[in-house]
Amino acid sequence: MTRLHIRNRLWPCTLHGFPAIGILATLIFIKFVLRKPVRDGIPNVLYAISKEQGIIPKHNTFSSIVTSALTVGFGGSVGLEGSTVVTGAAWGLIITQIFRLNNKEIVAVLGFAAAAAMSAIFKAPIAAIVFALEVILFDMTMMVSLLPATIIAALISCWYISLKPMCLQR
Repeated sequence: MTRLHIRNRLWPCTLHGFPAIGILATLIFIKFVLRKPVRDGIPNVLYAISKEQGIIPKHNTFSSIVTSALTVGFGGSVGLEGSTVVTGAAWGLIITQIFRLNNKEIVAVLGFAAAAAMSAIFKAPIAAIVFALEVILFDMTMMVSLLPATIIAALISCWYISLKPMCLQR
């Protein structure tokens, strides 16, 4: 048997096996390491804003990213938008607690943080602004504040992973 023949025979196993390993690793992480439920991404943030005065559980600063990375890293079909929004909003909540902001300011910072996280991950600051205005903030006057947050997040992300921003390439 040639190498190609063996590789072709193993392909179906890897096609279904790797995503199953990723889901199993995610379940083990949630059940034995985290020991807390991980809710869906964007609905989790919307629920926190509407019912919990913007309070998101602290484990969401890392748990959504870890579970999504395990699933997607092994080939599972999970979107990264939800975990990005939850993680950004959870970090934004930490900032609001440090400065002891009121409820309206908490919602604004959660929207800014979620938009900045989306901008940094997907390198799309305008799309992140549109998302934050449509889904989280509902206030068009926030666009002026969102613009620097998303652009700076995208530039820092590009710098951090050693890619030149599109506007600086020659």
